[in-house]
Amino acid sequence: MERQNEQQAFIDAEGLEAIRRSVDWALACAALGIAFDERKSKPNDWWAHSPFSEDRTPSFHVQFEKGVWYCFSTRTGGGILELVQKVRELNCYDAARWLIDEGCCPEPGAGVDLVEQAVPAVSDAVQGVLENAPIRQSLVPQLSGQGEHEIFRRRGISAATCFDLGCGFLGTSKSRLMKRIVFQVRGIMENLDGVKAVILSHIGRATTSDQEETDGKWLFYAGFRKSSELYNIDLLLLDDSARAQVSETGRVIIVEGPFDVAKLWEAGIKNVVGAFGSALSPDVLPRLEMIGRHLPAQEYVVWFDRDQAGAKGQSDANALLREAGHRTATFDWEQRFGRNNQLSIPKAVADPCDMSVEQLRWLRAKNII
Repeated sequence: MERQNEQQAFIDAEGLEAIRRSVDWALACAALGIAFDERKSKPNDWWAHSPFSEDRTPSFHVQFEKGVWYCFSTRTGGGILELVQKVRELNCYDAARWLIDEGCCPEPGAGVDLVEQAVPAVSDAVQGVLENAPIRQSLVPQLSGQGEHEIFRRRGISAATCFDLGCGFLGTSKSRLMKRIVFQVRGIMENLDGVKAVILSHIGRATTSDQEETDGKWLFYAGFRKSSELYNIDLLLLDDSARAQVSETGRVIIVEGPFDVAKLWEAGIKNVVGAFGSALSPDVLPRLEMIGRHLPAQEYVVWFDRDQAGAKGQSDANALLREAGHRTATFDWEQRFGRNNQLSIPKAVADPCDMSVEQLRWLRAKNII
């Protein structure tokens, strides 16, 4: 938002105090990328992971009635202006202007009654709790060896695919995702001008057994609700070739995770999204509705891994989608091919990423996926 003139840009001490009284803390925290922990938080009393340090348990505390915050990790605190100053590295006047420009409070003296706002319930207050507020920091510039790491080479995923999807190996970094294979998670924001991609999070896949034992195979940003998102929805809606494939096939393929998406993308199969696991949650239905508003998808093909969890997840996902009014199909791992049905998928192939590019392209050519 451009400043119309210097008079509008100037905010005096009285204006700063008005901003402290009128700011919408929920919007401000969402704009700052702070997602509150729903389990620990209560109305008027919110907890989140520190935006200033890597903490294991939520150490960032906000008391709405008092209009203050305190970070136990860094032993710092203050009001809303001090929070914006510290996160955005601004002086108090620029912090106030940032809050106005982000729509978190009215312009002082703009004819709006400056009264303290009621604090919403935790579940409704911050989009980061249920709908994952966008974040500004991108780890992609820090990723190295895109397509060159052993895990990518073993899975047959090239640097070009890594570039498209925003994934790679994170070397030296202050992030807890350091030394992991990192995938940027992007979502879609709709407005009157159409749709645009926004960064929602980053997730990291362990590269060592120690990492897996300490923090799990997949490590997510604190507060990120994976059940509400579909990996690769941004390219599905915005990439010309992905949109064309949805139009040609009438299908969107749903696989379990980022590596499966990456392998299909490597094979040129781009009408695909990932469910972040072997369970499709009802929380993701708004994303499917979003897809329906922008693409002529007639059928969802659910293709989960070849194990017990994948089979159950695939069955449950089909039931969920059909109940929501969507047409579905599933990938049959035991199907047979060839003139006399003499060919089958080897038992060693346990997920879509295990297949070669040639095999995936053959399945597409036969209209199986």
